[in-house]
Amino acid sequence: MAVSEEIKEGQEQAYLIRRGILFRIGLFDEKFIGIGGYEDWDMNNRIRQEGLKVVIVPRSKVWHKGMQTRSRRDTSAEQIYNAGVYQTKWKSHKESIE
Repeated sequence: MAVSEEIKEGQEQAYLIRRGILFRIGLFDEKFIGIGGYEDWDMNNRIRQEGLKVVIVPRSKVWHKGMQTRSRRDTSAEQIYNAGVYQTKWKSHKESIE
């Protein structure tokens, strides 16, 4: 990565994470269901609680074949449910912890 490349805080990303950090923060929270989202925002918050940053390198590319599933069926009920789980856990509708 070039030093001049801009790195942005991120969400909804593919993760590249050290195993030791993953052991500290845990896997994705199984309270989040289906493909309703928010599990990545939850993980981002747990990473930040460890004093670390979540970043996206804009030049990186990920082919996200899984999103084809979301386009084939209505996931709005899962999204509503997961939004409630997230709000209860983090007392916020936003990604970042206050």
